[in-house]
Amino acid sequence: MKDDFTGGASSVAFMEPDGSLAVQLYNPTDQKIKVSLSLKDFNRWQNVLLPAYGTVTVHKSNQKMNESEPTANDSFKLNPLPVHLV
Repeated sequence: MKDDFTGGASSVAFMEPDGSLAVQLYNPTDQKIKVSLSLKDFNRWQNVLLPAYGTVTVHKSNQKMNESEPTANDSFKLNPLPVHLV
């Protein structure tokens, strides 16, 4: 990773009491960036592609993975114009 002053990816991690981790990765550039995560004491890496100006959240846990998908009725058109927020 480059330092935040020259436009590289940045990250922050949070650990739960059960040992699970949530990692937030941020890309402040106008190009996609491939980053690799590693966890101390584990001989594994995970590659993540950060979209331009994007944020990716990665969760690591020893629990069963939740692979559920949103249901069809959860999809809706976003209309974030300020006039629609009042």
